[in-house]
Amino acid sequence: MTGTESTVKANTDTTDESAFTDVETTGVPPIVSNTAIRMTAALARLLPADRQERYIAEFHVELFDLAQAKATRAMQILYALQEMRQIMRLRAALRTPDQPRFHWLQRLAYWTLSSDIRTWGVLGPPIALAVVNIFRVQGWGSALFTIPGIVAFYGGVEWLRKHWGVTVTRRKTRSNEARQDERYRS
Repeated sequence: MTGTESTVKANTDTTDESAFTDVETTGVPPIVSNTAIRMTAALARLLPADRQERYIAEFHVELFDLAQAKATRAMQILYALQEMRQIMRLRAALRTPDQPRFHWLQRLAYWTLSSDIRTWGVLGPPIALAVVNIFRVQGWGSALFTIPGIVAFYGGVEWLRKHWGVTVTRRKTRSNEARQDERYRS
């Protein structure tokens, strides 16, 4: 081994060892950014109350680990900013762990599909506007080609109702027999 190779090897050995030193060997505790600690503590307050202390502790341990790995204060603040980006997703997962991510959207679609008035009240105007737009741009010949698309769209709504098990609730009205009885009585 040449002199330069042994010097390079010696330098890499000391660098690798110094990267993993801890408080006991150096006597100097790692410096954790106060700003990052405050940021993660404030973020944890957005979580459900019964989980806040646990996540505050987890965030602080991760910041301490970063400091031990010689991460700068800026890197620790960057870590806190990354946690800020993810905190609402974590909050939703902790509040309803058994529900999918977009459960509210599925519930809204289920509510809309459970009534013909809501379904076609929401979907009818955009479909009608699309047909009118095609008529204005291309004429009746092209507008008539939209009819199979509308029929397919209706079939898709019916398939989705069947697939999700949505029963369409009709508007509660008095039966025809009750109306006829009232007419005869008066």
